[in-house]
Amino acid sequence: MRTARAIGKHPASIYRWIQQYKGSERLSVLLRKKRSDRGESRLPNKVDQIINAAIKKFYLTEESPDMTAVIEEVELQCFKHKIKNKPHPNTVRARIAMLSDRLKLEKRKGRKAATEKYEPIKGHFPGADHR
Repeated sequence: MRTARAIGKHPASIYRWIQQYKGSERLSVLLRKKRSDRGESRLPNKVDQIINAAIKKFYLTEESPDMTAVIEEVELQCFKHKIKNKPHPNTVRARIAMLSDRLKLEKRKGRKAATEKYEPIKGHFPGADHR
């Protein structure tokens, strides 16, 4: 109990760790495991489609609405399709954050603005002919 309280963990966690260590006698069993599904969506396909459609229809437009409009559209579409477990607003925000800045700028401000910002300036620099 004192050990659990000292490190801020539940006593059951301490006992579980002891059992794991006794089973293998290697400290590596106590390391955190990496998730095998990291970076993959765990949402149902229908919800994924709704989020992607809302981002394309509302966020990636010249009118440049904010994320709230996309979140409201996702909630509305989930309600229309009778999906009870609608995605959390942070899920929609994270999906928007995963979009490249170039794509956002190109869809909102146009291809020219994206090219000017993200493409190198072609040409030559006068007087830069020394090695």
